[in-house]
Amino acid sequence: MNFQIEIDGVLTDIESTQTLLEKCKELGINIPTLCHHEDLGSQKVCGICVIECNGELLKSCETYPQENMIIKTKTPKIIEKREKILKDIMENHPNDCLTCEKSKGDCELQNISFEYNIVNRNLVDIRKYEIDNSSSGITRNMNKCILCERCVAICKEVQGLGIYEVIEADGVKEIVIKDGKLLGESKCVSCGQCIKICPVGALTEKNSVTELNRLLKNSQKHIVVQMAPAIKHTIGEEFFITPGVDVTSKMVGALKKLGFDKVFSTDFSADVTIMEEGTELIERLMKGDRELPMFTSCCPGWVNYVEKSYPNFIKNLSSCKSPQQMFGALAKSYYSNTLNIPKEDIYVVSIMPCTAKKGESERIEMQENGIRDVDLVITTREFAKLIKMNNIDFNSLPDDLTYDSFMGLGSSAGRILDLLVELWKQH
Repeated sequence: MNFQIEIDGVLTDIESTQTLLEKCKELGINIPTLCHHEDLGSQKVCGICVIECNGELLKSCETYPQENMIIKTKTPKIIEKREKILKDIMENHPNDCLTCEKSKGDCELQNISFEYNIVNRNLVDIRKYEIDNSSSGITRNMNKCILCERCVAICKEVQGLGIYEVIEADGVKEIVIKDGKLLGESKCVSCGQCIKICPVGALTEKNSVTELNRLLKNSQKHIVVQMAPAIKHTIGEEFFITPGVDVTSKMVGALKKLGFDKVFSTDFSADVTIMEEGTELIERLMKGDRELPMFTSCCPGWVNYVEKSYPNFIKNLSSCKSPQQMFGALAKSYYSNTLNIPKEDIYVVSIMPCTAKKGESERIEMQENGIRDVDLVITTREFAKLIKMNNIDFNSLPDDLTYDSFMGLGSSAGRILDLLVELWKQH
């Protein structure tokens, strides 16, 4: 069923199942939101998306069309309401934008406040919560939380974990970890989706950029970096390059400028992982002395999920390291011996699209005699920050550079798969 309504003086058709917020966005009318997200819908809590309907202010995210509606989106009444909401948020929000991980255009609250000329005049220390650094990959600072409930929705409805919940006492809402736990004590798998969805700096990845930047400028170690293949198609967005464009050459150029001695792709160690996991599967099938089916252990988020939610399947996980960790192990053994560099003088950095990789590199089984396979992990976002803070003009970097060769060994997935097939035939 369709209705015809008027929006800002223009008649338009709208389906009965479409909210006014959705229709306004479809028409290119900017309606600010904080609790709404295109992947989640609206949590219907912030109220910043108000519009005026026949003289009454309504939340556009939860209002569906009716006959004879006259909608306005830019009246003084609307602006006054949005300004009041923003001022109320700012009165309870830290005044530390200068050092916030979400500054420089990533903070939705900051962007909307600029639009409505809202200045945070809060000079009082309003910190009520201890910063939760118990997770290996995520920092949780509830002093910055604006109670949009996006993290609650993404964790429960999309990831299926539901570690966050909303509680209310004496009329005051709060988002907590279930059972009163810290993030690192919960069933969180460090997938990072709550970081991606958070409109402010309440949830961020653990910051490793400062440490890495200092190391690149002062360390005498041989510093190598490996990059997951997905990075080349995503980091360009940070520099206004069309999403999906391969920017391998520019990444290599940026990393060389930053001071890395060698720049490698994780593709090589991914091929090694195929070989190792394939061999292990064949051994399990032939010997019949270990659990089947065998699950891959390449994804640390998946490993965390099994360990925390289904520990009875731990023995079904492959004993092989992930491509990230295999690369680190090879760099500290084969690569180290070939270049005649002590492994303690080789520093391995990973650039990964996954916050769980930070925790994986810190696991006790991922080191030998106190020497870790991978010394430090940064995400795609952190890589972009590192480039920007060193004033590297990413877009002007050359387009003819490529990865260094890992001692002459390149990508060989096809040959390795052929070898596995032959091995299977022999048995």
